[in-house]
Amino acid sequence: MKIQNLLIEGFGKISNMKLNLGAGLNVIYGKDEAGKTTLITFIYGMLYGFLQPRYQRRKYEVAYEKYRPWQSDQKYSGELVYTLISGQRFRVKRDFNLDTVVVNDENTWQDLTNDFPVCLKACQFAQEHLGIEKEIFRDCVYIKQQNIDTIENPEALADRIQSIVTTSTEEL
Repeated sequence: MKIQNLLIEGFGKISNMKLNLGAGLNVIYGKDEAGKTTLITFIYGMLYGFLQPRYQRRKYEVAYEKYRPWQSDQKYSGELVYTLISGQRFRVKRDFNLDTVVVNDENTWQDLTNDFPVCLKACQFAQEHLGIEKEIFRDCVYIKQQNIDTIENPEALADRIQSIVTTSTEEL
């Protein structure tokens, strides 16, 4: 999966921001409190939402409340456009307040939301496209700065990232 762009209407301190990502590896950097963690959490939320898995009733992760827009007049929502290795391109629109997600084929604008498995009334498109469950994504892909010191073999991780960047597979 390659993310092309993000549109954040309101998420934590970020509002009305569009970010176009280039081909290859993109590095997001900035001073403390610039919004780097907010941005990566937005991507995580757009892909998987903030419902806690494996609960019978709807229970949300801490991030759901933590990243409500700081400005009360902002929508708690956004869009994400990505392309799969097959070349198929998707646009995801998510409203965190209403807990809704819509997945469109970017080429035909066809609504594909109902084509994906549903768990606790949540569309599982990211799990289908990435091939990994939310928990695995959170623990292995979504690495925040405070978790970096817990990586046991950073050289192996760096090698895998380099393989993914250069070949689109980690099996190099």
